Amino acid sequence: MRLVGRELRRNGSDVDAGEVARQRLGIALVVRSKKSDKPVAIVSYDEKPGIQAIATTAPDLPPVPGVHATFARDHEYKRHGTLSLLAGIDLLTGKVHALVKDRHRSREFIEFLKLLDAPIRPRPRSS
Repeated sequence: MRLVGRELRRNGSDVDAGEVARQRLGIALVVRSKKSDKPVAIVSYDEKPGIQAIATTAPDLPPVPGVHATFARDHEYKRHGTLSLLAGIDLLTGKVHALVKDRHRSREFIEFLKLLDAPIRPRPRSS
């Protein structure tokens, strides 16, 4: 697996999202048009560390006509710490790859890269 480039953005206003999407799609079309015996995957990747894992303390209440039209939920919740989400989408196949971990370190990123590489890399045949 070869990591071609990594784009870091701190602000959504810094880069036009439509232009980024056109560039990525252009790369995917160029790679798809080339004949190669090697499997190729173009993955758009993002990570979200620090997601709060919470649970409700009471079951949701069903809708009551005339009172509330949707399910009612209690405002109290129980905290379960934070999680880190690593996700990518293969731009050629549309397959989504995701990994949720308790921590956010380089070894979790390496595990995600191995997750991406597993379906692409051919398995050695056992004799």
